[in-house]
Amino acid sequence: MEKEVIILGYYRRERDGNEYIHYSLNGEEYLTIGVCEWNLRNRSDRIKELVKVEKIDTEKIKKNLIRFFPCSGITKYLQGE
Repeated sequence: MEKEVIILGYYRRERDGNEYIHYSLNGEEYLTIGVCEWNLRNRSDRIKELVKVEKIDTEKIKKNLIRFFPCSGITKYLQGE
């Protein structure tokens, strides 16, 4: 089954400047910083502490995803596969 990834937004946490990608993978919503990934089905409160922004350093997140989640759908999506 082909994995469909949709970027839902980019976020930043004000207290430490960490950046996140909010995305959907086959209808499930996730949040990733590159070294951790959260399924928002059970943790929708996680996004409440973040501020939506227009742009983040996706290259940094992509490098971390390649290292920590090489087979993830979001990793392959950001690599253009």
